[in-house]
Amino acid sequence: MRVRVSTLAVASAVVWTSCASPSGESPAGVVAPAPLARTGAAVLEDCSATPPPLLTPADGAVLSGSVVISAPLLEGPCFITATVVFEVVNAAGTVVFVRCDNDLPAHVTWDTTTAKNGPYTIRAHRACSCNACAPYSSIAVTVANPG
Repeated sequence: MRVRVSTLAVASAVVWTSCASPSGESPAGVVAPAPLARTGAAVLEDCSATPPPLLTPADGAVLSGSVVISAPLLEGPCFITATVVFEVVNAAGTVVFVRCDNDLPAHVTWDTTTAKNGPYTIRAHRACSCNACAPYSSIAVTVANPG
């Protein structure tokens, strides 16, 4: 019996994942985040692309249980994959939830029962391959689970 063994070598490289706008200027009303304690995707500090607006939940909403967070997936300067990075930040400024999605619209589900009741900020970053751009859009919500 003859056995043929083939070897395939694969080389990979990161091409470019900057989300900087072509003009290099920051859009009006865009908030640049302060450094955060995070365990998720890195934030590209040189980005100035307009962040996606949050579609759900509504600004000022009182949340309980599982909640869908969504934003439009904006085309832009990403040469690899356009995505949205969602963050939930507690009142102390700590990121308690981070997820990335590339659906149309981009969306994730946050189980608020894993968080303490109280105020939170939900952020949406434009991203390239889940590498978040520094500018973000945000809304304020309150978690109020029974019990």
